Amino acid sequence: MPNVTPNLGLIKPLGNEIVSRQAYVENLDIVDQHAAKRTDLSEHLAQVIHPKLNGTANFNGAIGTVIPHTKGDTNYFVGVTPVANPAGYLGEVWVEQAANSFSVKCSGIATTSFKYVVLW
Repeated sequence: MPNVTPNLGLIKPLGNEIVSRQAYVENLDIVDQHAAKRTDLSEHLAQVIHPKLNGTANFNGAIGTVIPHTKGDTNYFVGVTPVANPAGYLGEVWVEQAANSFSVKCSGIATTSFKYVVLW
């Protein structure tokens, strides 16, 4: 009497059993029934947050550096990381979000570079 796998219920013949083509086909049908479909992947990718925009720019004090995008609303995350050493002239950093752009600003006078990533 064959065993079955715990997750999918695939038939595992014993070492002394001859496997029929039908049993093999039944296992393939079980695997196919439980396998993810391409539409499942597309739906997953549409629901999961992925980086949509990234790059490098320079700080421009309280005036800010404007980075355009095509999101259309303010429901997104912006991560900013200074790249070059601002030698103490950076101050505080903040991001002001708009529907189709965001501004990276700092309270200091540094004009050094930063990296950004936008997720939505």
